[in-house]
Amino acid sequence: MCHSVLLFEVEGENRVPEILIGKSLGYESVDSEELDYWDASTFFGCLKGRKISFEEYEREYRKKEEMRIEKVHEDYRKAIRKDYFDATAEIAREYAEASEVYEKYEKETKKHGKDFYRNPIYRNWHDFVQRHPEIDNPLDIRFNNFYYEELVDDPKRPNVKMVSHFYDANPKVDYETYREFVEFSYPKLLQRTKENPESDVEAIRHEYQTIFRQIKALLEKHERVGLACLSENRPPLRYLEREFKKIVDFTIDDFVTFSYRIVYWFRK
Repeated sequence: MCHSVLLFEVEGENRVPEILIGKSLGYESVDSEELDYWDASTFFGCLKGRKISFEEYEREYRKKEEMRIEKVHEDYRKAIRKDYFDATAEIAREYAEASEVYEKYEKETKKHGKDFYRNPIYRNWHDFVQRHPEIDNPLDIRFNNFYYEELVDDPKRPNVKMVSHFYDANPKVDYETYREFVEFSYPKLLQRTKENPESDVEAIRHEYQTIFRQIKALLEKHERVGLACLSENRPPLRYLEREFKKIVDFTIDDFVTFSYRIVYWFRK
């Protein structure tokens, strides 16, 4: 795993011994001075091998996001139909039988080693949906587990910010209950698909903007500030050094195409 670190030259002890460039270095973590620089992974150089700009990468991502959203709509249109439910009723009965046999096998088996997972009883249950692509629908609670996350604002539980709700597959559910669950789960699945605050696109943009601001702030105290990527659990390595543009010229395309084992130095 690679981690971004902001560097500056200091007198005395080298606080970043992982980087060998013949200088004593101090560092600041990205986004928090309290964090050790190993604590946060990075998107430093993440698009270098792909030879595309961040704008092109974002367009790709948005297109895939639109496809994922349309897939949720398609799954809903399919799952809500009574003829679909009826046409797959026999498969649901088969899955119920496979689940019951597996649950009994699991209770009776003390060790869950390789033989457990190779057993035909486990494989029949575990691979059931894969063998029947016509029922591979996240809104069909007969064959698929479902979960959603709920934001919590409870004074009695100040440390709890989010609660996850899990629903196990129920192949024996009747149509009315099934339909109610489809209507219940559809908007939650759609929201989860639309709202992805941890998407790579937003994470890359956030990290770049954070690094840009922190380098500007550090340049008020230091003549130049370096940006480099450290690889975890490796011995000290020699890095090349490169005098980069002024910080005002540092773009997100620079950030995502930087090379590892180079310290990029910025000035005002």
